[in-house]
Amino acid sequence: IAAKGEGFEPIDVRELTLLSTDGYLAYRYYKQPDKLETPFALELTATRNEIQPVVETVVAQALVEAVVTEDKSATYRCRYRLKTSARQRLTIDLPQDAEILDTLVAGQRVDLEKGEDTGSKEWDAFKVNVARSTPSDEPFVLAFVFRVPFKDVPLKGRGGNIKLPLPRIGGGAEARSAVAIQQLRAVLWIPSEFSLVGIPDDFTPARTTELTLGRGAVAYAASTDDVESWFGDSAGGLFAFTPSGKAYVYHRLGTADILNASYWRTAWFTWTISGAIFVIALILARTSWENRLSIVLLATFGAALYALRDADLVVNLIGAARFGLLAMAAYWLIHALTRPRSPTAGINFRPADPATAVSALGAVIPPPGLFETKPEG
Repeated sequence: IAAKGEGFEPIDVRELTLLSTDGYLAYRYYKQPDKLETPFALELTATRNEIQPVVETVVAQALVEAVVTEDKSATYRCRYRLKTSARQRLTIDLPQDAEILDTLVAGQRVDLEKGEDTGSKEWDAFKVNVARSTPSDEPFVLAFVFRVPFKDVPLKGRGGNIKLPLPRIGGGAEARSAVAIQQLRAVLWIPSEFSLVGIPDDFTPARTTELTLGRGAVAYAASTDDVESWFGDSAGGLFAFTPSGKAYVYHRLGTADILNASYWRTAWFTWTISGAIFVIALILARTSWENRLSIVLLATFGAALYALRDADLVVNLIGAARFGLLAMAAYWLIHALTRPRSPTAGINFRPADPATAVSALGAVIPPPGLFETKPEG
């Protein structure tokens, strides 16, 4: 609302001394009109602005943990620190046929209710009651545990890809436009005989892969205490969630529907790659050092270039090949020290035939009497 008039000045309502300060607009004037019968002229203009849509739900921190075994199921524990303007129901999409084990809202146990059909065969819609006594701008923690069945064993054979669907807060793509996730961390637990190789799409590993002689490439975390301290809220009161194996931690900004990771059986790939390198070393031992070093240089150059795309995969390959590389270097060193020497490489100290030696010396030994001197007298 705006006002126009001659001799008027807009002031703050708190400057009023003779009138109540409960209003929204206040004006003052400096002089009376020339004629008392002439009233003051004040023109008010009201403008209605369009209401812009705002984000209804803001998730400051999202922590999703999944335990994957060689069984046909995976167990999830999900915790979200969020603020929402919803006072009754909040929509959550979970993977199809998910079995809900427990749900907590601000420390209180509630039930997930079945929602409307999502129109997708991969997701089931649920609604959670977020009614609470705290103000809507105060954050609270939403936590739930569930189990997801798989048609096939997620970890099988010697390696492959594993796709883990992540819960969708707010529902599908259209409904999630009113939901903003600021930070997302995902912890994936797998058995000790497997390793995750490479970096999942749109995620960043929280731990840099380290190369050791005994354990090979190490990218898993010894404990998840740093993740717990980052979230800052314990999972006390939730259904028992027992992680096992090795923990791989990834993070990203924003939301994600799927965590797609590659894995392999560590021992089998170590035997295969190290054995292949040692066989190649046996074959190259028959060639010159120029050929050997040229092949090693080309392999190193190719690995360095591919590391620009996926350094984690290259480090895992080196870790699997470490025993073969050590055996190759040792075998080439032994082969170089024990190979027979060339006849021209040194001086031959074998004794010559006496007849040959005498004939050779005959050319230089003077005949008898050449240097004899006759006695005087």
